[in-house]
Amino acid sequence: MRLSIISLIGVLLAGNGASGQEAKPYAELAIEGDYNWITYLALSGNGKVFAVSHADSDGPCFVTLFDAVSGKLLRQVDGPKDTVGFNAVSLSPDGKRLAVGGIREILMIDAESGKLLHKLENPHYHAHSLPFSPDGLTMASCGYGDKVILWDVKTGKKTATLKHSRDLLWSVAFSSDGKKVTALGFPNDGDTSKWVVQVWDRATSKELSRLKGKKDKNFVRADLSPNGEVVVVAKETSLELWDISSGKLMSVIEVEGYESGYEFSADGKSLITVGYTEEPKGKVAGRVERWDVKTGKKLGSKALATNLGSYFVLSRRGDRVAIQDGRSTVKLWSADKFLPVVKKDKRGEEKPTKP
Repeated sequence: MRLSIISLIGVLLAGNGASGQEAKPYAELAIEGDYNWITYLALSGNGKVFAVSHADSDGPCFVTLFDAVSGKLLRQVDGPKDTVGFNAVSLSPDGKRLAVGGIREILMIDAESGKLLHKLENPHYHAHSLPFSPDGLTMASCGYGDKVILWDVKTGKKTATLKHSRDLLWSVAFSSDGKKVTALGFPNDGDTSKWVVQVWDRATSKELSRLKGKKDKNFVRADLSPNGEVVVVAKETSLELWDISSGKLMSVIEVEGYESGYEFSADGKSLITVGYTEEPKGKVAGRVERWDVKTGKKLGSKALATNLGSYFVLSRRGDRVAIQDGRSTVKLWSADKFLPVVKKDKRGEEKPTKP
């Protein structure tokens, strides 16, 4: 296995990044060799460390860590020996701890030295989500099965088990203050439109609320916001944003073409989407757009010249962006160069763009 940095360039985006101007990355990284299929991307909460998980179609996986600011290679670490072509990866808020999921095991690794700290028995068979709490003291895990497990990061021991009403759990999130845990699950019968979101008190494990999706033939996928306050329901031509605490639909975003991924802004007030539209002669036009979460109105748009892959991540601080570009390449952007500029009114509120 070899890793090479294809290019490391200064940010060359001219002007102020006005709507419609093309976003350009400051670094381009490529994984080469036998295990070059990128399976997951993760940015630390402080935006300083970037992790790329890569593997073959099955078997062992590896994780390569970079300095997210310079694109410099930090180190490579061995991941789980058994995977199924996908393995959840996460970094602690300070970038010092790395969690990697495999079949029946979750590895907790010291990201600064590459040393294995804990090998956790994976009760989910295959982990789908491994977020750290905002204070970095707890990690949550979920996957196949109806349980969310909370782990003590320092000792590697279980601290709580939260039972969900669905038996295929896709994602779990901590609230911004770390006091609540939210998990999104699907029934294992194939009808994912019947999703369920449940919220628990982290300290007591008491369930606080529950929100259910309804059967919908146009349903595509659902995801949680990083703070567990909003569920995004993707349909064929729109994105629905539901407030979990009230159970109410906040807004509907009408999209054109194909959406490859979406992330919430650091303050949670806007949704960032990346996608593309098909043009004549088989060409595609990539784009990044920003939307108001409460109203669903478009706040800005910018051209995006990249071969959009499966993963798009934005750091919790909102300062770094990473996108998979094809099978084995990743591009890094400074968020202020990647995201469309949003105009504000006299009160400092973001103004939607004119249709």
